[in-house]
This record gives sequence, C-alpha cells and structure tokens, in this order.
Amino acid sequence: MTDRLTAEQKIREQAVLLDVVPDAIFVRDINDIITMWSKGAELMYGWSSEEAIGVTSPKLIGTGEPNDFHIAKKTLLTKGSWSGEFRQKTKDGRLLLVHSRWKLLQNFANQPNSILVVNSDITEKKNLESQLFRAQRLESIGTLAKWDRS
Repeated sequence: MTDRLTAEQKIREQAVLLDVVPDAIFVRDINDIITMWSKGAELMYGWSSEEAIGVTSPKLIGTGEPNDFHIAKKTLLTKGSWSGEFRQKTKDGRLLLVHSRWKLLQNFANQPNSILVVNSDITEKKNLESQLFRAQRLESIGTLAKWDRS
C-alpha cells in the first residue's frame, strides 16, 4: 500500500470515529465560521451539517454571556487551548449547558487558522448535582432542627 493510500485510509477511519462519538465535535475558522460539523453535533444541537457549515458558531448555538466568549477566545489565542462551560441553544430552542474544549489549530506556516471544538452536554448532570445539593441541605436543616429540640 502506498503512503498516499495509507494516509487516505487513516483519514477515513478518523472520520468514522468522529461520527460515533456522542459529543458535538466541530471546527470553526479563525472568524468563528463553522467548517466541519460532526454527527454528534447534529444529534446534540439539531442542525444538519448543511445548515451549520458556513454559519458563525455564536450565531448558530450561542455563547452564553457574549463577554465570556470573547474572554475564552482571547485565552485560546494566547495559550492555544481553552476549556469551560457555556449555555447554548438547540435548533428547537432548548437550552443546554455544555462543557466546551477548544484547541487552536495551525497551518503549515504555524499561523492559527482554525479551532477544534468538542462540546459535551452536561445539562442533566448539573441538574442532578443541584437536586442532590438541595436534598443534602434540607437533610442538614432537618438534623439541626431535631438537635435543637433535644
């Protein structure tokens, strides 16, 4: 097998891997225009690749607080990566809380040219944590009230 065929096979395998990962994986250019949109992104947000590619990610899925997005991007451009949480929206208007990881990608001249984004939906996890915290707090209040009556 030639080097070219081996490289093409590797690219096809990696593309298949992207399609089976449940996280939203996409690439946006340095101006935040989406250039690649995975099956996981389609499932999480509801927009097809055809609908997402060519649109800026802040316009399509939102960024929570606009200032948060600008701070995250500044950190990315300075450090080469960024990780944090954003509130985003789906095509049908649902709000999600996502853990977002960004990696700055460079061209052959070592100039930043795109951003790899991996978003995990943590909405349900955060809701369960909040419910657990509330239940623990109520239990503590009940224990204190019982102790106070003794």
